[in-house]
Amino acid sequence: MTTLSKSRCNLAEKLLNQFIKKYSSVAGDAKVYSQDEWDNDRKEQYGRNAYATMIIDGSGFYEMFNWYSMKKELEQFHKMLEEHKFYFELGYAWSVHVYDA
Repeated sequence: MTTLSKSRCNLAEKLLNQFIKKYSSVAGDAKVYSQDEWDNDRKEQYGRNAYATMIIDGSGFYEMFNWYSMKKELEQFHKMLEEHKFYFELGYAWSVHVYDA
């Protein structure tokens, strides 16, 4: 992994952790995985090569991302990522993967 890629991964992880902290009242047990943890340790099918992954099962974020509840917060999430030239995709209904835009 290049130095630039590593710094982008670190930034993606930091942004996801900040989002969890900001909305801790609904975050539940949401958890962030680094690219290495997701690709090498978990070896999940979806989200390979994402800069960072957030697991959202068991949290209010699940409803936010899957049922579009909490629209204001979801818009803030989009904006936060766009400001740093990232985008996200759901891999599973319970995983949010962040990629370079």
